[in-house]
Order: sequence, then structure tokens, then C-alpha cells
Amino acid sequence: MESSETINIDQISYNKSSKVLTISVFNFTFVGNYKKSVRIGALLDDIYASLGKTELQRENFCLLDANNLRISETSKLKNLNLG
Repeated sequence: MESSETINIDQISYNKSSKVLTISVFNFTFVGNYKKSVRIGALLDDIYASLGKTELQRENFCLLDANNLRISETSKLKNLNLG
């Protein structure tokens, strides 16, 4: 079984007025400008792409909710109830 690269919901903040999303992942902070309608899968794709060359596999990236349950990649940013 391959390991998953997880991002907990408490590592994410979103400013609704400026539409700036900030995610603390590994040793860096990912910052992007996203509408609330963006899907989680697209966010994970962008984070993975920003890592550059890595041994990590995109299909193992996931976002976890407060109960450490995997959030569906088809969910939208607005469904996370951030900030």
C-alpha cells in the first residue's frame, strides 16, 4: 500500500474578499487566487505542479477534514466552510 500525502483542513485559510487561498504544505506555503467554485481536485493538481520534480505521486495527494476523513476531489472550495 502506497502512502498518502495528506493536507489537513487546519492548514488552509481562504480570504473571501480577495479570493486568496493559502495552504501550508510540507516546508512551504502555497498561495493562489481561486473562486469559491473551484474543485478540490484542481487545487491539488496546482499544489502538485508547484512542487516541481518530486518522487511524490499526484494520485496519493488528498485533503482531510477535521475528522481526518478524505474530502472528495469533486467537492468545491465553498463546501469547506473556510474563513
